[in-house]
Amino acid sequence: MQKIPFRILRSCFLRSYLVNAGHNTRGMQNLGFIHAMAPGLEYIHKESGGFSEACRRYVFYHNCHYLWAPLFMGAFLHLESSVAQGLFPPKLLTGLKETTLNSLSGLGDSFFSGSLAISLSLFFCLLIMLGRPGLALALLLLGILACQLFRVISFWLGYTRGLKVLDYLNRLDLINKGDWLKIFNALLLLMLSYYIFLNGQGADAQSASLPPVFLWFGPLGVAGLVGLLSWRWHFPRIISLALLLLAITLLTNIL
Repeated sequence: MQKIPFRILRSCFLRSYLVNAGHNTRGMQNLGFIHAMAPGLEYIHKESGGFSEACRRYVFYHNCHYLWAPLFMGAFLHLESSVAQGLFPPKLLTGLKETTLNSLSGLGDSFFSGSLAISLSLFFCLLIMLGRPGLALALLLLGILACQLFRVISFWLGYTRGLKVLDYLNRLDLINKGDWLKIFNALLLLMLSYYIFLNGQGADAQSASLPPVFLWFGPLGVAGLVGLLSWRWHFPRIISLALLLLAITLLTNIL
């Protein structure tokens, strides 16, 4: 594989933060993505003169979760190096890009935005309700730092391993972990609702103790059942939401 200088890789990585800047209704993130890839593609194809052709392979359509952008860029820079050396047919890149893009798009939206981000948000709100703004700020900063670390690591793994990095993602099993996080988020929501109820009743949330276990058993059991139904048997979400709201109402009425 043709080695790309560190300064070029750094430029591509920093540009990955601007992938959404060129968002449009036709190609979605295509302009931002090709802008981020451009320094690497120009270096790879500077001798063969295939820079324009390489850009056309990525300009049609791109739409994926922003945290996956560095991984995509690293993986396809790896493949473009093989194309420039004649080790990989360029016609396969378009289909390969669409396949991986569609796969990781749903995974990113489900795990990062639909599960992990919700968990951090609920924890943040809960810490605020408990009168711990310092811990809430620390959690926020830790989440931001973890996202940047993930971007750096995924970019490097994509560049050094190519599409073999998908094997790492498969072993992580993020889909199932995201489902468990959603169930955990339902429990966090119930706990947050409890402290909101205390605050509405004029109670001191800092000095409040958790309710007895038997008071939690009913609402938490319903929340766990709702999560299990949605995850295991794909129970309709609108009915699941109604059951969850019923659990929250039951909790507040008991207290």
